[in-house]
Amino acid sequence: NEGTLLYIGLVPGFRSKGFAQEIHNKGLQFLKEKGIETYYGSTMKENKVMLRIFEKNRCEIEREQLFYKIAKDAL
Repeated sequence: NEGTLLYIGLVPGFRSKGFAQEIHNKGLQFLKEKGIETYYGSTMKENKVMLRIFEKNRCEIEREQLFYKIAKDAL
């Protein structure tokens, strides 16, 4: 009963017009209609636009996740 919306993006000409929030909201509605009870979304801390979209669409922070990469000199 969990769902997510991955890799949604807008080409530059359609940014800053409210479309991203609307698309995200429609995606959330779609998941709800399909019986999804828990939504998980993610973005980087630096992506202030997406963070605002999550807030406007009433999403709450559940947890933070760390990402690792191997050091260049480790291979």
